[in-house]
Amino acid sequence: MPRPTNDSWIAACCLVDRLPLATFNGREYAEYDGLRLPPWRRPGPTGSPSNGPPFDVP
Repeated sequence: MPRPTNDSWIAACCLVDRLPLATFNGREYAEYDGLRLPPWRRPGPTGSPSNGPPFDVP
């Protein structure tokens, strides 16, 4: 199945600038070589972040 054009543009922007991509749809981007997908969790039920590792940008 071909990759959606909009996903390819988003991935390309992150790859060119060597930035991680913060997304809840990691499966859609997992096949892009070299793209960093940091651990990212949905907010808890009260809107506060869940107790996962912080999102670090180098």
